[in-house]
Order: sequence, then C-alpha cells, then structure tokens
Amino acid sequence: MWHVVKGTRSLANIIRFACMQVEPLIINNNMVIVEEVEATKELNEVSVDTSVADEIIASAKEEAAVIINRAKKDATQCIDEANRQVEQLKQQAHDDGYQKGYQQGIEQGRQSGLEKMQLRIDNAVEKTQHMLTLGEKEAKEMILAAERQIVEIALAVAGKVLACQIEENPMTVLPIVKNALEKVKDQEQIVIRVSSNDFDIVLQAKQEFQKMVGCEQALTIVADRTITAGSCVIDTSYGLVDAKIDTQFDALRKALQGVLP
Repeated sequence: MWHVVKGTRSLANIIRFACMQVEPLIINNNMVIVEEVEATKELNEVSVDTSVADEIIASAKEEAAVIINRAKKDATQCIDEANRQVEQLKQQAHDDGYQKGYQQGIEQGRQSGLEKMQLRIDNAVEKTQHMLTLGEKEAKEMILAAERQIVEIALAVAGKVLACQIEENPMTVLPIVKNALEKVKDQEQIVIRVSSNDFDIVLQAKQEFQKMVGCEQALTIVADRTITAGSCVIDTSYGLVDAKIDTQFDALRKALQGVLP
C-alpha cells in the first residue's frame, strides 16, 4: 500500500500539536493577543467523538486503494499489450527475412523488428509510470482532503462543547478576563469589554481585578454587544488585548492548517 495512506495521523495528535504552535500576535507593538485562554486549554481536554472522523479516513483509504489498484491494473495491461506486440514484431521480422531469402533481408528485418520492439517497450514503461504517478497523486489528495475535513469537524465539535460549558458555567469568563488583564496591568487606563450576558458576573469581580492592576489604575467594565459570551477585549491607550474565543479558534485553525502538509 502507498505510504501516504499508511501515514495518516490521529486527530488528537494533530490538535495537541497545533495548540502548541499558536503564536501570540502583536498589536500596536505593545499589546498581545492572549495566547492561552481557557478556550484553547479546553480544546486539549475535550474528548471529541471521532467516529465521524474515523469513517472519513476509512473511506478515503478505501478509495485511495481502489485508485492505486486501478492504476496498477492499467499498467499491467499496458505492459501485456506491449509484450504481445513485441512477439508479433519478432514473428514479422522472422517472416520478412525468411520470405526474402537473403541474408541482407534477414538482417534488415531483424534490425527493424528490434527497433520497433524497443520503441514499444519504452512507450509501455513511460505510460505505466505515468499511470502510477497519477494514481498516487489522486490518492494523496484524497487523504489530505479527508484530514482537512476532520480538522473542521474537530473545531466545530470543540466549539459546541465549549459553548455548552460556558452556558452551564457563566463563571468561565472570569479566568479569561484575569488572564487577559495580566498582559496590561501596568497600564493607567484600562477598559474591559465583555458580553452583555457576562457583564454582571465580571462587574461583581471588579474589586479583585482592581487589586491586580493597583488602586491607582483606572479600571472600567462595559458591556459590548459585539462580544460573545465567554470572551473579552481589553482596551488601553497603547493598544488592546483580544481574548475573544473566535480569535482563539481562528488562530487554532491556522495552526492546524500549518500542521497538515
């Protein structure tokens, strides 16, 4: 079997490796996007049902095997046809030489037959190699397409699981805000923007956040309709920290795409 089909990696390993590849992004040369909020951590802990992913890979492997076998079968038929034509040329060369009855005729017939045989063989070999190359390329593309589809499935499942966890436990937003606040606690003016659903919870924790940044720092908490539950954005006079879950998933998606060949 073709080596690419054998080399399919597990979904869990792809996700874990990609999570380690997510790099923080610089904004205004001062602030950074939080590189490890709870959303990314959850992805490492989520137990994803991989039955659909397994079916996709199994189907891709099966179709790839069919492609390779078909290419090999076509190549074998091509070689058999070339051998059959070679035998015909041998007989023709012999008959030509025999009918002419002269040594010169025999030699010319033999030489002509050899040249035609070699041409047939060369063409058969070239055609066979071309068939096998196309078959392997098509099978490889099929496996890669299956892996990319699995990545999208994994992200979709993880997103749903995370959304359910946030809905069941609204307090999830607090460590996300705290982690983001660590990046800007030395700034004088800090505005924490959160979802309207999370506003009351975050507001109740304002005293704790104020202690983190210091009593002399101006700390404001506002509700923002553009921000989803479990996310936050922190603004300062020098830039911002984007700790939105969507941002983290986009970064993870890019990292996963970078892991795939």
